[in-house]
Amino acid sequence: MYTRERSEQPAVSVIVVSHNARPLLRDCLLSVKAAQGPRHFEVVVADNASSDGSLEMCRDEFPDVQTIENHENLGFGMANNQGIRASRAELVLLLNSDTVVSAESVNRLIEQILCRPGVGVLGCRAIRPDGSEQPSCFNFPSLKTAIVERLLLYGLSRKLPHTVMEYHATDGPFECDWVLGACMLVRRAALEAVGGFDESIWMYGEEMDLCYRIKAAGWKIMFDPHAEIIHLGGGSWGKRACSPTVLKVLGLLYFFVKYRSWGIASLVRILIAAGAILRIFVWMTALVGKRDERKSIFGELRANLLILRSGVGLRKSVTAGRGHFLNAKLTRRRPPDSSASLRPWV
Repeated sequence: MYTRERSEQPAVSVIVVSHNARPLLRDCLLSVKAAQGPRHFEVVVADNASSDGSLEMCRDEFPDVQTIENHENLGFGMANNQGIRASRAELVLLLNSDTVVSAESVNRLIEQILCRPGVGVLGCRAIRPDGSEQPSCFNFPSLKTAIVERLLLYGLSRKLPHTVMEYHATDGPFECDWVLGACMLVRRAALEAVGGFDESIWMYGEEMDLCYRIKAAGWKIMFDPHAEIIHLGGGSWGKRACSPTVLKVLGLLYFFVKYRSWGIASLVRILIAAGAILRIFVWMTALVGKRDERKSIFGELRANLLILRSGVGLRKSVTAGRGHFLNAKLTRRRPPDSSASLRPWV
């Protein structure tokens, strides 16, 4: 099974962050168990204050899985950092609790990263349960992509800059800027070089930030279209005080505040406001012809109104979950230097 009680060094450490996703977590762990094969895996589940018996299920049905019990929802990045610190392998597979993996894809990811010493992060395709593909590899956002995406211009021409990368299914592994965090195979050396996830980001945007810092440290970020997982999406979301729409906007703004100039970040704030106003009109129009989708439409309207009410600059933190937030202040921050970031990880 797993390697919690084995003395040998595991080949891969699998880190799963979960919150109130008991049946999905079970399916995820069963798929990891089946994917292990001859390699030794260790599995760490970091549970963010679940109230649905997730931890009890994990301990009863998967006794060799190491569990971390948090008494509040610490967010995705912080809980992943806990799991990474508690693990030992040189390769770390970060999985969402609402994913299902296959032995073929996991083995391919391991083989591909092992034969490429300069690769720090390797991602794969994410397939929804209906068979459609979720965008999984991306370019870093720029002012041009912010204009196109916030003002809904991407339908005008495929030549316009966009963060989502296009590729052919026959392509081999290729370099990109960042990959979807639902399944990321990461070298521990790359994580130690940058100090792991930025714990200021509660959810959404944390994998983009991590890949940015790993790439800045000299590692390559790659994507393999021949490996895939099943990803339900939003499995650990549940009912929260802040919607994914708001958190995605916060993640975008945080990136520009952290890594770009004050002027560029200010322009992005204006684009976020303009985009929210545009989306409010779009969703209000949709109410007329889509009465059966009113619940989801009202959710999007509330989210965009919240973005506007926050003052665009989001100077007041938007509460997310149980008291955690992403506070994007207009201060430019640089990626930490390697020597400083290594200290908490050794």
